[in-house]
Amino acid sequence: MEEDLELFGRWQTEQFIPMPAIDGKVPKNEFGNVELFQPWMLPGGTVYIEGWVVCEEHKDILLSAWQDEQKRIRLEEKKKNEERIMNNWKILIKGVLIRERLRKDFNITVCIVLLIS
Repeated sequence: MEEDLELFGRWQTEQFIPMPAIDGKVPKNEFGNVELFQPWMLPGGTVYIEGWVVCEEHKDILLSAWQDEQKRIRLEEKKKNEERIMNNWKILIKGVLIRERLRKDFNITVCIVLLIS
């Protein structure tokens, strides 16, 4: 009976240990990507936040900027919502004024259907 051949060399089966972050720079491969297929592949001195690999010393700056951006987005949405509400009120008031003018001038009772978004 023949002996089984090893298909992989010992060096091919050892766990990959990524280079640590040095001077605030995340190590990347030759294509400019961070290879992060398993949690243990996270380079030393880095953290994984919201799909980004950043150095630990930049973590607080990134989170602060993200929170500021989220606050800005919420304010824009609030402003847009308030504008929509005001426009809906304008449409409603104009419709009521038109109905009252028709009722007063021509003695016509009109049912106005307003499409408000």
